[in-house]
Amino acid sequence: MISYPKEPIQIEIQELDEEKIKFSLANVDASMANALRRIMIAETPIMAIEFVNVLNNTSALHDEFLSQRLGLVPLECHQPHNYEFFMDCKFCQGGQGCERCSVKMRLKVSNWDRDVLEVTSKDIISESDEVRPAKFFSVVDKDIEGRPLETGISLAKLKKGQEIDVELIARKGIGKDHAKYVPVSTAKFRYEPIVELNK
Repeated sequence: MISYPKEPIQIEIQELDEEKIKFSLANVDASMANALRRIMIAETPIMAIEFVNVLNNTSALHDEFLSQRLGLVPLECHQPHNYEFFMDCKFCQGGQGCERCSVKMRLKVSNWDRDVLEVTSKDIISESDEVRPAKFFSVVDKDIEGRPLETGISLAKLKKGQEIDVELIARKGIGKDHAKYVPVSTAKFRYEPIVELNK
């Protein structure tokens, strides 16, 4: 049986930036806090790479392995509500996809140098300004001013003469359907102690 709070639920945002939100939730029991945590993980819609069309892949990675790595690259999309779910799209009826339910991207990298070339998520070019690979900064590498360098997520390494050329299609989904649609790395909660001093 669910016990409803006798006092109004209180939410106080303690920290908020582009990467995280920290808030305190008062006058609820653990089941409500856990339900909120699970909704953030499983039912918040975001964009992720759904289809990978391999045109040319002469790297050491198999096509399937490369496709899986690309599917797990987090995409930055601040307004996923601008896109329809693919199967519910009334404009293309779940056919080939359209600009209202899909975003096309391209990864085309060739290496003609003797040095090994690292292919990263920075090499993915999106046709939309709204949906693009999330920025990834190095913990180790810094610029002259001491700020972390944007390195991108490593996808593959190419020797001389090797090439990766793939077409990508990103679509909207939820974490309940696939892990690539999980919008948060961690969502956790803990009890805040109430300290009362005796006089």
